[in-house]
Amino acid sequence: MLVSAVIPLFNKKDFVKRAIESVLEQTLTDFELIVVDDGSTDGSAEAVSGIQDPRITLLKQHNAGVSVARNTGVAKCKGKYVAFLDADDQWRSTFLERTLAVAQSRPGVVAVGTNFQTDTKSKCCENPPYSTVYTDEYLKLSRQYKYSLRLLPSATLVSKKAIILAGLFPPGIKIYEDPDTWMRLSWLGTIAYVPEVLSFFHDQTPGNTMTGKRFVGPDYPIMAKTFRLSLQEGNVPDRLVEDTGIYVRDCVMYQSKVLLQEKRAFCAFTNLWRNRDMAAYGNDCDYERLMLQCLTPKFFHGRLARLSRILKRCFS
Repeated sequence: MLVSAVIPLFNKKDFVKRAIESVLEQTLTDFELIVVDDGSTDGSAEAVSGIQDPRITLLKQHNAGVSVARNTGVAKCKGKYVAFLDADDQWRSTFLERTLAVAQSRPGVVAVGTNFQTDTKSKCCENPPYSTVYTDEYLKLSRQYKYSLRLLPSATLVSKKAIILAGLFPPGIKIYEDPDTWMRLSWLGTIAYVPEVLSFFHDQTPGNTMTGKRFVGPDYPIMAKTFRLSLQEGNVPDRLVEDTGIYVRDCVMYQSKVLLQEKRAFCAFTNLWRNRDMAAYGNDCDYERLMLQCLTPKFFHGRLARLSRILKRCFS
């Protein structure tokens, strides 16, 4: 068996059957499906038990978060490759066939991502590459596409060996646990990207972590902490240090911008200040300007933007 599908499940009784059906309808039929119930209290596990198919295995654990649930699935699966699907998302029928073919098309591929559709967009990457891309500089390529070309758990197939070597998903992290994992995975080999929309990400599902207030806690974004520790341990290839630093800096800035939009200026500034060492990556003053925006009234922000452009010309 080459492929295992893993669905982490927590209180998605009304949606999990749809997700499972999208797996069972795959054109590639030789797979196993592992559903890891993460302590659901709404009857989700019972809904899964009612689906009769010998390829389905239901595992139950005490609530430990989505990262631990995915890691449990990886530990128990038999496939050489693992594809993740959140319990409220769906795959097109050719998802496994297409991603597996790309993963096996050349040596060194550690992950294959695809374009995906959301509840509000027909495709995430609006102007994707014309053909499948293979890159050893995933973080740089993602930035060139303004992060619309990116990996998403429900649209990604990975090498089981590689994701274990990368350290799996970070336990206890509920938000942005997957970009941290893809960052570490990108240091190990080639990441491929398929431009076709092969996955449906339902970002408006009740309880989705993309809705409501986000980015709270001392470790957000987790990528900054991971990057620092990995640098100390020598786990980041020298040729990828700068691109990784810029990627992490951009994540810190994005999260702080969201906090500003939510009128949480103090949290935004704290996030930037705690990760101020990331400002050293890249060659602009955007990081410093955003810090000033957190400390000044909104009507000063236009002037700060002009000052930032002037400083950029002076120091470039």
